[in-house]
Amino acid sequence: MSHFGLGFVAGALEADITWNPSDKSASISLSNGNLNAASTTSSQWHNVRATVPRSAGKRYFEILAIAPASGNIIFGLGDAAFTLANNNIGNTANSAGTRSAGSFASGYTLAQAGAPGGTDAINDVWGFACDIAGGKVYLRKNGTWVFSSDPVAGTNPWLTGVTGSVFPAVGLFTTTSIVQLVTKYAQFSAAPPTGYLSWATN
Repeated sequence: MSHFGLGFVAGALEADITWNPSDKSASISLSNGNLNAASTTSSQWHNVRATVPRSAGKRYFEILAIAPASGNIIFGLGDAAFTLANNNIGNTANSAGTRSAGSFASGYTLAQAGAPGGTDAINDVWGFACDIAGGKVYLRKNGTWVFSSDPVAGTNPWLTGVTGSVFPAVGLFTTTSIVQLVTKYAQFSAAPPTGYLSWATN
């Protein structure tokens, strides 16, 4: 999938943020400079967190499905304590995740309990606009805000009750699924909402 050439925000310095090789299930395999994650088993959910959390401000990141999803990927976020092996994101506190058929949360509150809709497919991009100070997260799929969310106006968030440090995270169930973490302006598939910095911005 080709990402739009959005360029860098003037004055922005961005860190190199990847999936964390020291903060993952043993059944998660990383590649492409630790930006890509895959599962080495198809017997249970296995998860990985990113290297850098955020605990303040408004931040945006994306997760790209670069191999078939088929409902076997949960795209999400969580704190430093949620379980990484043999449990899906959103089924162990504090974490939340989504796929087209529905969302999951534990320790946070699903403000929108319905399914985002559609099907999971190659090149799907899930975007997360995190208003951490406000405790809200807004969900985007392939450039469209789901649930009529408006992160600029602060209406119809996907998730509420988010506190403390938050990490991008993903859960994988099958060896056929591969995802890529996207945290920098130049690689985003769509521009972050006004007022939201890239996750990688220092």
